[in-house]
Amino acid sequence: MSGFWNSLRAELWAMGRRRNLRVTAVLIVAAVFARMLWAWLALGLSTGGMDDLASNHYNFWPRFGQALGFGFTIVELAVLVIIGGALPREIRLGAVRDPLCRGISRSSFVLSRVLCAAILPLMLSLVAVVAAASAGAIFFDAGHVVTDPVMLDPDPEGQQAFRAWLEENDLRADQVAVELDNDSDFLIPDQYYPFVPILIATEEDISGGIIAALWQALLPLVVLGLFAFMVSLLLPTGALASGLALGAVLVFGVFLAPELGDRAWWCFADWLPGMGSDSSLKLATHYSDGFSDVPPLPDRAFVAARFGNFAAVGVFVSITLWCFHRKRI
Repeated sequence: MSGFWNSLRAELWAMGRRRNLRVTAVLIVAAVFARMLWAWLALGLSTGGMDDLASNHYNFWPRFGQALGFGFTIVELAVLVIIGGALPREIRLGAVRDPLCRGISRSSFVLSRVLCAAILPLMLSLVAVVAAASAGAIFFDAGHVVTDPVMLDPDPEGQQAFRAWLEENDLRADQVAVELDNDSDFLIPDQYYPFVPILIATEEDISGGIIAALWQALLPLVVLGLFAFMVSLLLPTGALASGLALGAVLVFGVFLAPELGDRAWWCFADWLPGMGSDSSLKLATHYSDGFSDVPPLPDRAFVAARFGNFAAVGVFVSITLWCFHRKRI
């Protein structure tokens, strides 16, 4: 067991000093901030000004989900490239022989690499989450999901008066919509009722859905790292391993998922938060953006996902151990 811990400490030490991981982290942060800035600019240009009176488009949560989904896509691509290409290059350069010659067994070495392959996607995902939350907090404010009230005759003066009343009472328009929906004793001046936005969902509902989607994304990301590492053992070069792993993820998680229907739920690629067709993060973001007609996935979908992901972990780790013990180093 000491051989495993020694190998794991060495792998974690090397992981913390690899330049490509630092560059990847910077790329993820830059991409997420750029995606959030683009959303902020696009919304401002489309409305002729950043008017946050009612529109849910200026809400933090849907923009956070969109930017995070974009960041997760980069994370998934980076995991396939970094993990899929590392071991073949190290074997070709003879770097794998050094720990094996120092008394570390093949099982200890490969299990430490398996654990690192599971940790790396989580580390990069944490970078994406922190970057998306920070960028979202800069450009947008959190709140309830509402949509503009239906008005047959626009009344700019009335809207301005309603906005002044909100500022005077230190309220937001979405807060007024929630209070009117929940509290029958909450009253506002009669002339302002036409300007109250329509409530779609409370902030607790949308934030809880997005956070739950993040937790559900952890296991598919771990499986992705294990899959990339397994493929790197099966193929002779890193480019071939990364390309084949990416192709498999795109085929089963993107292109064939709609055709497979319920059977796609058993594949980990279908649940990836960035590229997966049934990504819980995508559904939660869509709902937080005001599309209340999004049908939730049935409970049996999540049962199939958990069983399929755990089964994939066992299969990928078993194949990895079997292949490494028979591979010429």
